Amino acid sequence: MYSKLQNKIFLEKAMKRPQNMSLCDYIEWVINNELEGEPNDLEKDCWVPRKSRGRVRGRAIAYWEGKNLAMYQLTYMAWYEIEENPFSQKLHASHTCDNEECVNPLHIVPEDPSTNEKRKLERRGVDVYKKSQSEYQINLRKENKAIMPTGLTHKEKAQWLLDNKTWTDENGCMRWTGQQNEKGYARHNITITTGIKKKVEVHRYIHCMFKGLPYGEDPNDEWNAKGKGFKVADHICNEPNCVNPEHIQLISRSENALRSNTKARKITEEDARAIIEDYLSMDDWPYGSKATFAQKWAEKLGVSADVARNIVFRKNRWKPLLIEYGLL
Repeated sequence: MYSKLQNKIFLEKAMKRPQNMSLCDYIEWVINNELEGEPNDLEKDCWVPRKSRGRVRGRAIAYWEGKNLAMYQLTYMAWYEIEENPFSQKLHASHTCDNEECVNPLHIVPEDPSTNEKRKLERRGVDVYKKSQSEYQINLRKENKAIMPTGLTHKEKAQWLLDNKTWTDENGCMRWTGQQNEKGYARHNITITTGIKKKVEVHRYIHCMFKGLPYGEDPNDEWNAKGKGFKVADHICNEPNCVNPEHIQLISRSENALRSNTKARKITEEDARAIIEDYLSMDDWPYGSKATFAQKWAEKLGVSADVARNIVFRKNRWKPLLIEYGLL
């Protein structure tokens, strides 16, 4: 039901573009309607699509002549007056600005796939920020693309991750800029011993390394074993992508469940109604993006984004309200 509603809203939103628009007029329409603010310099500045624009792998998509295309493909075709899409599996698009969300055609260069892949792996050290769906996910490319040296101890690896894969916000949270799972928790591949890698929960890994706890020192250990006596890594800051070791506590499962209920109860029925009504009032719903909506309410109510998100999207203890508003 939810995915069908998303698709319907997305298609309706896409059709707001004038039906008789030519490809030549597309550039002006994008600048006036689709960007997060008008660029000061149309040639040098990145054109970043608004957060509500649907995205695939972080890149904005657009509906054109019955197909979903990457928006940068359309702007490139419009700028250079190309009728056929030049991009395919044999010709990739490389962003010279290092911002993959950018749709400025002057920042797009068609490249051979092997050349494009090589550029991705280079550490060029350019100070280019890329705007993400959430202000908490602003990544500095030279840090995000850094490659961990070999031969480090686990504690040295933990320190390297803090130095190269995080940025610190005003609350002291060290925000992870690398891979995250669907709940927003940091993940990273760590070499346990020669030839053996494990994808670990970074906040738990860093906490254990700095506190001198035996997490992963033995190659035969199950790194996230959920056996008897297992301790849950809880964020006292309520921010899932924080990896500051001082913001993590290892607690029992029962204590974690109790804390989760306490955090959830910070939201009153009045708050829940406000969130649901805000959700229903959004004519231009951000297709494929729950993060921005949840983060806005999380900051307003002083809870984690997960708690705010669950009210509408997880159908939890506010089910009677969802039925009342016709969402179930």
